[in-house]
Amino acid sequence: MNSTTDTINDAGTSLTPFQRNRYFYGKLMMVRDFLAEQVYMNRKRHLINRMVDGWGIVCGLGVTSSGASITVSPGVAIDCCGREIVVDQQVTVQISTLNGYPTTAPTTPTAFDLCLAYSECLQEPVSALANASTCEESCEYNRIQETYQLSLRPSIPPSSGNPLNSTVTIYSDSTGNTVKIQRIAPQWVNTGQLFAITLQVTLLSAASNLKVQITENLPASLKMVQGLSAQNVATINCNGSAGSVVSLVYWAQPAGATGAVIVSASAIQVGDASPTPSDPGSKIQVISGPVIDQLVASYFSNTLTSCPTCATTDAIVLATFTVNSSGNITGASPPTQFVYDNLLLYYLLSYQANDPRLSDPRTPLPHAATHEAGGSDVINVNNLSGVLSQPQNVQALLNGAAVAARTRMNFTGGVTVTDDAANNWALINVSGGSTAPAATTGTVANTNGTVTVNSGLGSTPFSVVLGTEDATGTAQYPLTLPTGVSVVAQVPASATPPGSFQIVISGVTEAPGAVNIRWCAIPAVVEIPTLTLPTPTLTLPTHTITIPTLTLPTPTLTLPTHTITIPTLTLPTGTVPTITHPTFTITETHPTFTLPTHTIFETLHPTAPVLHPAVATAVASSPVVSGPLGDIPTGPEGAAGPSIIVPQPGGNE
Repeated sequence: MNSTTDTINDAGTSLTPFQRNRYFYGKLMMVRDFLAEQVYMNRKRHLINRMVDGWGIVCGLGVTSSGASITVSPGVAIDCCGREIVVDQQVTVQISTLNGYPTTAPTTPTAFDLCLAYSECLQEPVSALANASTCEESCEYNRIQETYQLSLRPSIPPSSGNPLNSTVTIYSDSTGNTVKIQRIAPQWVNTGQLFAITLQVTLLSAASNLKVQITENLPASLKMVQGLSAQNVATINCNGSAGSVVSLVYWAQPAGATGAVIVSASAIQVGDASPTPSDPGSKIQVISGPVIDQLVASYFSNTLTSCPTCATTDAIVLATFTVNSSGNITGASPPTQFVYDNLLLYYLLSYQANDPRLSDPRTPLPHAATHEAGGSDVINVNNLSGVLSQPQNVQALLNGAAVAARTRMNFTGGVTVTDDAANNWALINVSGGSTAPAATTGTVANTNGTVTVNSGLGSTPFSVVLGTEDATGTAQYPLTLPTGVSVVAQVPASATPPGSFQIVISGVTEAPGAVNIRWCAIPAVVEIPTLTLPTPTLTLPTHTITIPTLTLPTPTLTLPTHTITIPTLTLPTGTVPTITHPTFTITETHPTFTLPTHTIFETLHPTAPVLHPAVATAVASSPVVSGPLGDIPTGPEGAAGPSIIVPQPGGNE
C-alpha cells in the first residue's frame, strides 16, 4: 500500500476538522485537490460508521471448518476505524497458507483467532507522464480495489465488552512466554455493594499443572468476602494449550465511605519463579448515586482521541478455533462483536415493549413473569444477605409429589420446631418414631482430596447434608459450588470406625480462603410397623403310652439259726445274789433290692415344648409298685426292710 492510498483511506480515530474543495470557474485542479475530495467524503463516512453504528460484523461472515481448511461465507463488517469490509463471495482456504500460521506445525493443541482486516490493492496499470517538462512516460495504477485480508493470530481473550469494567495487566512474560495475568474490576460501585473482581490468566504457551499465585493488596476500606485466602492470596492451577484462559473470581465489599480505592498485586508466583508484578492498579470509585449515570457521563465525555477497542489491531475476529498436532481444526467458537443496525434494535426494543405487531400485548415481560403468582422461573438468591422484603413461596412435597406451595407452614400433632442458628436452619422433631441420636456437624477444608470423617453415630443409619461455612461460622445449606468443582459424601464398603464416611473434593482451582465445607450427619428414624400375626392352631399328636408290667422276683431269705446256751446257775445257800443277765443284741442284715428304672419319653410338637397333659396324668396316676416285700419281717430291733427306687417322670428327650 503506497502513501497515496494511505492518505485517502486512513481514517484514523482522532477527531480533526474536515476540509473540502472550493470550486470556482477556471480553478486548476491538481492531484492533491482530487485526493482532498476523496479524503473528505471517506472520513465523513468513517466517522459516522464508528461513532454512530459501532464496529463488528454487520451480517454474514459465518465460519465453518473441515480438516485443515476454513470456509468464510459472504458478509459485511465495519472495522474500528469505520471502514467497510465486504466479502462478496464464499472463500475457502487452508489455514497453513494464512499469515500468522506458525512456520512449524504445533505439537500440542493451539488456539488461534481468525481475523478479518481491511485491505487495498492497486489495479489497471496505465502509462503516465513522469514529468511534464521532459514528456517521459511511466506506469501508474488507475484504480484502487478495496478488499480484505484473512490472517491468524494466537488467540487473545475478548475484552469483557462491559463498559462498567476496566482491565489492567498485572504481569506479562515477554521472555519466558508463559503467562499473561490481568485483573477485571468494576469502575464504579455503590457503598455497601457486593461486587466481583476477576483474575484472568492467559497461557502464552502450553502448560500442565502450572500453579499461579497472586497476592492482592486490598485497602482497609475494602473488605474481602469470599474467593481469596485469609492472606488475600489467589491460587490458580493452569492446564491447557497456548491461548487457554483460566479465571478466578473473588468478591469484595466497600466498608467505608465514598471515594476511590485502588486494588493492586503485591506479589505473584508463576511455577517456581517469583517475578515482579507490573500492576498499575485497578481504580474503583465508590459512589452513592446510580452507576448508570457515571457510565453515561463517562461515555459522552470521552473524546475518542484513540480507538478504545483496537489499541493493538484493527482486525475483526470471525472465529476462534483450536489446531491439533496433525494440523486439523478440532473446535471453533463464534464471534462476539456485532453491529446492531437501527431496524434490528427497533425489533428488539419493540419486542421488549410488547409491540402488538410483534407479540401478544397480553404477554408479560419475561422478567416480570418470574415474579408473578405461579411464575416458574427460578430466582437465584445465592450469596444474598438479609431477608427478602416479601415472603417467598416454599414448595412442600410428600413422597416426591408436590402438595402445596405457600409462604408459611404450620406444624401440629407432636411436632416441635426449634431455631438452629449454628446450622442456619429450623430443626423439626416429629414424635412417635424410633428414638434416634441427635444430628452431628463438622467442617473440612475446601481443598482437593478425600477426607474421612467420623459422624459419631456409630451403627445408627444416617444421611449427610453438605453446605459451606464462612469465617464467621455462618453455615449455608445446601452446598453451592463453582463450575467444575465437585464435593461428594460417600460411605466406603467397610467404614472404620462405624459411623464414618468420606468427603471427596475435586476441581478446586482457587485458594479455599475462609470458606470450609460443612457437613451434617442426620440419623435416620426407622418407623417400626405394627405387625398383626395370625393366631396359630396347634394340633397335638395322640400319644399312646403303654406302661409295662413289672414282675418283681420273690426273694428267698435264709435266716440264721441262733443257739442260745443258758448256763446252769448254782445258787449258794444263804443270801440269794442278784443275777445280772447279759444283754444280747442280734443284728440282721437284709439285702437291698434295686428295681430296674423305666424312663418314659414323649416326642412333643415342635412349637409347644411342654409335657403333654395326658402323659403327666398317666405318670401321676400310676400305682405304687409293691411286691411280696411287704411280708418281709423286720428284725427284732425294727430294722428297715428293702428299698424300692421308682424314677420320677419328666425327663427331657
